Amino acid sequence: MPKFDKALCDRFTAIRGGYSVVTRTEATHDRAVTLSISDNEKPLVLARFAPKIHRGSTESLAALKPFIRLDETGHEEEVELKLTYPKQEGEELRLYFTQGLLDPAIGDVFFIFERQSGPLVVGSMPTGKWSVLESEDIADADYQNEIESRQLGVPARKVTGEYTTFERNAALAISALERAHYACEVDTSHGSFESAASGRPYMEAHHIIPISKSGEFLSTLDVLHNIVSLCATCHRRVHYGTAPDRRSMIAQLTTERPQLLAHFAVDLATVLRANGLS
Repeated sequence: MPKFDKALCDRFTAIRGGYSVVTRTEATHDRAVTLSISDNEKPLVLARFAPKIHRGSTESLAALKPFIRLDETGHEEEVELKLTYPKQEGEELRLYFTQGLLDPAIGDVFFIFERQSGPLVVGSMPTGKWSVLESEDIADADYQNEIESRQLGVPARKVTGEYTTFERNAALAISALERAHYACEVDTSHGSFESAASGRPYMEAHHIIPISKSGEFLSTLDVLHNIVSLCATCHRRVHYGTAPDRRSMIAQLTTERPQLLAHFAVDLATVLRANGLS
């Protein structure tokens, strides 16, 4: 899915964006990414710079355009990068790499996005790190808080205006925890402390198909079949672990729930892709 979804827009405080995987030709021969419409990259650039995009040699100062470069650590820097139509005829549009500024390797994810104000933001990162961002749920802490608060019978703390969320029913999550007998569904031997809210082992509710992908499905993802009980360690691992670990966990949790696949008429490969995995 080359367009930024709501989760990625929230993560980067973007209003729209796009991304693509850097090919061998782009990284080693062209030394540039070819911006495409399908990846939602070219429309962003055209909206910002057309019709003043240089056509021809990258040696011309007219090829330089202002961007913000975002690195893997979150550091932002104002830079000038070369943007041109390299051929006198045709609509192929390239953003050229510059060592030390924008220099992705083969297989890295190149991304570009727009905020409410300021230059377009560009950057790259390894696919493993990008898949973690795709699976990240920045509203999850509030969701877990609401589950605990409901079990205590007190109002949940609400945070508004920081990110877009999809509605989740804490009562449904509690049903999922009860169904699992407050055990970790990756491995029931995983222990936990006693929750003050429930008086049972502390577990966290997790959506196998991420709730952030709700816009891609015709029906709500907040259904019992899609919610599992995980210990805190496994919950962090399924979001932030290595790709092989995450793939193994999601495959296990999915195959143990044929009703999940039947409910959404999907296969395991689709569930893995929804989690940023192949």
